[in-house]
Amino acid sequence: MRYLLALMWLLVISGCSGNPDAKRLYDDLLSNYNKLVRPVVNVSDPLTVKIKLKFVATHRC
Repeated sequence: MRYLLALMWLLVISGCSGNPDAKRLYDDLLSNYNKLVRPVVNVSDPLTVKIKLKFVATHRC
């Protein structure tokens, strides 16, 4: 039982480590990103943001 728990813990840890190439791409793309820039001509105009979400799947434990 102890070995099974240790194996499961190792699988969880190894599955949670991110992809270093994806992190480097993310960092490269957003390195010069300015949060204060808004895509409007007049800065006092409101900015409408639309978001769509899609439910992909559920997993049973």
